[in-house]
Amino acid sequence: MISFKPCLAEFLGTFFLCFAGIAAILSDAPPISSGAGLVGVALAHGLALSVAVSVFGGISGAHFNPAVTIGRLATGRVVSGDR
Repeated sequence: MISFKPCLAEFLGTFFLCFAGIAAILSDAPPISSGAGLVGVALAHGLALSVAVSVFGGISGAHFNPAVTIGRLATGRVVSGDR
């Protein structure tokens, strides 16, 4: 049986990672130009992933890659506390 909680945790973690990464990339675009550059974008991705793993790691296993999540879901290995 597929649990709703781990699937929601994976969705939210992936969304958070994509949202923070895209926001960092867009903030470095010419109209805004925050000056962060490549290092700032990389740090934003790393920080977002660290936060997502800390928050959702115990719920779903924290592998915020939709391909991995779907593969583990197909084999029934996305369960609460799965690490």
